[in-house]
Amino acid sequence: MNKIIDIFARAYQKKLTLIVIQTLRILFPLILLGSFAEVIKLPFL
Repeated sequence: MNKIIDIFARAYQKKLTLIVIQTLRILFPLILLGSFAEVIKLPFL
């Protein structure tokens, strides 16, 4: 029974890790553009 629980726990952790990585890949360009916009906005305003 403990082996089954361990297998499910590892699978859940891996799936969660993949979800986090995909989310960060999607958000990174948006965060990068936002930070560039802030850097450009500050000197001109």
